[in-house]
Amino acid sequence: MLFLTLANEQQRRQIQHERGPVELGRGPEREIPRIIVEDPYTSRDQIRLEELPSGEVMVTNLGGAVSVVGGAKLEQGQARALAPPARLSFGCTTLEIGMIPTDEEPQDSSLQTISRPRPRAAKPAKLTNTEAPSVETLTQWFATLLSVQRAAAGSNEFYGETARAVVELVGLDRGLVLLREASDWKVVATSGADERSAQKFSRRVLNQVRAEKRTVYQNFQNGGDVQSLQGIEAVVASPIFDDVDEVIGVVFGSRDLRTTTTRGIQPLEAQLVQLLAGAVSAGLARVAGEAEAARARIHFEQFFSPELAQALERDAGILAPQERELTVLFADLRGFSRIAERLGAHATFMLLADILDRLTVQIMDHGGVVIDYYGDGVAAMWNAPANQPEHAQLALEAAQAMLEELPALNVEWAERLGGLIRLGIGLNSGVSQVGNAGSKRRMKYGPRGHAVNLASRVEACTKLLGVPCV
Repeated sequence: MLFLTLANEQQRRQIQHERGPVELGRGPEREIPRIIVEDPYTSRDQIRLEELPSGEVMVTNLGGAVSVVGGAKLEQGQARALAPPARLSFGCTTLEIGMIPTDEEPQDSSLQTISRPRPRAAKPAKLTNTEAPSVETLTQWFATLLSVQRAAAGSNEFYGETARAVVELVGLDRGLVLLREASDWKVVATSGADERSAQKFSRRVLNQVRAEKRTVYQNFQNGGDVQSLQGIEAVVASPIFDDVDEVIGVVFGSRDLRTTTTRGIQPLEAQLVQLLAGAVSAGLARVAGEAEAARARIHFEQFFSPELAQALERDAGILAPQERELTVLFADLRGFSRIAERLGAHATFMLLADILDRLTVQIMDHGGVVIDYYGDGVAAMWNAPANQPEHAQLALEAAQAMLEELPALNVEWAERLGGLIRLGIGLNSGVSQVGNAGSKRRMKYGPRGHAVNLASRVEACTKLLGVPCV
């Protein structure tokens, strides 16, 4: 049975497909069952999947380019047999292909499980384990969990702390942390293991954890066959989740049955391993959230004042499209063509960078938002996205401050230019539509409408009237 995870900006679905071929694409279903992909960059007929008797999956590209993560591209019409788990990408969509064992496949009766890890948004469950640990033991557990979370997530220290905790806190003989890499598992940290045994783990157990999204362990409490998947070990494996609750790694532990009288992994030990895996998931989610916030902050600060950038970081919803009164400013460097011919490319761009940097500082210092840079000019606005009751006054003060930058610029550049730098600035207030005028891939927050066009025409009037600002 195929287990598919489909993800793009519009969808995040998990699908189980029992038998026969299945197709994916934007177009409607035909003779073969179809999974509709809500991605405009995906072909109407994109790919066909079919499980093979060998356990591999035949992937046929019916449309645009398909990339196999960790492998080569599939061109249109090309087919390839892939061993699950595998990951494909097409358009702006990723597709993970996994397998769920059927009833006909042999099952390992020694593997048991505990309650599935709860999503981060769920309410915490009450502890019901009858094996009550001592206060000292509980203190040690929580101190270890805190040390894991304090370590820098994604670093060797972070994963190393986790692997050590499997040995030192849980009391197992070997601890590993494994992450998904392409279609395989990679060991990123070990404890209590030599170089040879560090690579010894059951991929079947890991794939089961990934498919079921829950911890599995070997207890042998019924006195059954104590020969585990590793032959001489009892194992426990617990999932590490990403921010959309997909399994991206596993915390793996084992106990050597030759050196202990225990019957395997105890339920409370499995719970502790699951707690450690949860700490890893939380740490990775925290770092991912911090990185996303940093990217958003850098992006916002390119256009907005630091104060407004902080407000947007707290609530990006204020960038939603709306209609409101704005004051719009256009500023243009006079005689730019003549200047470019005189200076050449290198000096021209140095001049533009100097001028636009100074003008941008004045816009932002007076509460304005940079709409865009165009050629030798800049456009800005006030009263969006945040309310500014005195938006017209702020824009006028910014225009005056921009003109006051000219003397310093001319001291530095007039000799090389053979003349003075002059600006034309036009301002207009009026009702406009404002929002993201760019694309999903590249934001361009700005206004549209008659008031904006009029501001541009007003700037052009400065040439006819012979004045720097209208």
